Amino acid sequence: MRLAIKGEEISIILQSDRELTTQEIIAAHQLSTGNFEALFVKEGETEKNTKVDVEKTDDSKPERQGWVEKGEVVNVEVMCPFCGFTGKTTTHWKNSFCKCPSCREKLYNKFSTGVPGEKNSYGCVYLADEPMVFKNQIETDEKMFEEAK
Repeated sequence: MRLAIKGEEISIILQSDRELTTQEIIAAHQLSTGNFEALFVKEGETEKNTKVDVEKTDDSKPERQGWVEKGEVVNVEVMCPFCGFTGKTTTHWKNSFCKCPSCREKLYNKFSTGVPGEKNSYGCVYLADEPMVFKNQIETDEKMFEEAK
């Protein structure tokens, strides 16, 4: 059996005379991607004795180019449906909306690449091209619609 897995920084090629187990394949995947979450628990083991405290350092953390950290100020690509403004603005990571720099209307922040925290080719984490709709605004609109009937 021959298995090739390519991560962002590491490529793994495994050759074996036998079929690889699922655990061996996942271990190769974890090595190539740098994601070492424990996916298997043997029978009889409890969470108490399988939990391991690992001190994370900057050396052990895989660097992902284009990813953001918690609390960081990030760029937002704005295409305002209200005033037609197109350009960039900034917001904090995990904000659900930003304001258009031109008309100050609230716009919904969606992930620009579809992947949380990943920057697009324009250097933006979020894309704001539709109005922000709040939950209480939806309920108010529904009540007004019912009253209009």
